[in-house]
Amino acid sequence: IVEYYCSHYQQEMEYYHFQVIFFEDKPGIVQYIYYDISDGGITCTVGVQSSSNGPFIQYSFRQANSVMPNMTLIFDTNTGTYTKF
Repeated sequence: IVEYYCSHYQQEMEYYHFQVIFFEDKPGIVQYIYYDISDGGITCTVGVQSSSNGPFIQYSFRQANSVMPNMTLIFDTNTGTYTKF
């Protein structure tokens, strides 16, 4: 589990609190849990990528209200899909 508490670059009033969870018993599964997001995702890119030039799964790119508090995303890199809860 990696937990982030961070502010937006050059916009200190914009903040993000979320976790990224990797599962030892479920290779290829990555879970994001968003606890608090001040801008609804309008400045975010959300997804997973295997390497800097490898395959990726993108959920959103600078899309308003795409990320909300208490939202969970589960990415399955084995199938190239994601599920939103």
